[in-house]
Amino acid sequence: MTDVECVLRRDCLLAEGPCWDRRSGRLYWVDIKGHAIEFLCPSTGVHHRFAVDAGPSGLALRADGTLIVACDRGCALFEPERGTLHSKWNIEEDRLQNRCNDAKADSMGRFWVGTMHDGEEQNTGALYCISSNQSARRILDNIGIANTLAWSPDDTTFYFADSRIQTIFAFDFERKDARLSNRRIFATTAGQSMTPDGSAMDCEGYLWNAQWGGARVVRYAPDGRIDRIIYLPVSQPTSCAFGGPDLSTLYITSARMGLNSRQLACEPLAGSIFAVDVGIGGLPVADFAG
Repeated sequence: MTDVECVLRRDCLLAEGPCWDRRSGRLYWVDIKGHAIEFLCPSTGVHHRFAVDAGPSGLALRADGTLIVACDRGCALFEPERGTLHSKWNIEEDRLQNRCNDAKADSMGRFWVGTMHDGEEQNTGALYCISSNQSARRILDNIGIANTLAWSPDDTTFYFADSRIQTIFAFDFERKDARLSNRRIFATTAGQSMTPDGSAMDCEGYLWNAQWGGARVVRYAPDGRIDRIIYLPVSQPTSCAFGGPDLSTLYITSARMGLNSRQLACEPLAGSIFAVDVGIGGLPVADFAG
């Protein structure tokens, strides 16, 4: 395994939701508090930032090259060639204090979106499953900060984190009907200085989790055991995604939000994008079918 590399020096306030586009060779991500959608083509070094009139928090690709984006209290479509965000619709009309957070598509082409209290003070968040016809079903409720949406390679286990209680849960997953059952604690950092944030799944069924405040990404075995730790030069990694031609490069987003001037002087790369060759292939992420 090679060292961690800063592949793009940025000053994102809250970079999140990295997603690899295998067709274009681009890594997409969002800056939630910076109100932007960005992409990097690692093979050419081309980088674009698109300012949008929303707080985008997560995204998934569509077969036509556009993306579905979780933003504010709902979703929208994004056209990267035009840099436009349009066709917005709400999924959480009744919770004005909330915003969307982590989001990802499952193997059936549904878009899963977690929400959270924007002030991080209440458990008003929820988890929604959006079908291809854009109808949303509430799957979980009373969530603090929704993060980590991941499925095991055989699609029988779903992983979900509530960052407010520093815990990753595992559920039995019924793929056809998008049903969750048998909730149990998979891993926790409760009482420690780091908090589970976004995750990626590798082809061996191990979960890679970025840990806010811990300056690290942890690889968890299917039984919840810590298998490997990758340390980073920034304290606030936010999420990760597998990319590259063979999906063996782990890309990691980070944030500078909340850091004071002294901390930023010690972390000049906060808000940048990092990569590390982990020597293990990632599980391909599905497109949204809507």
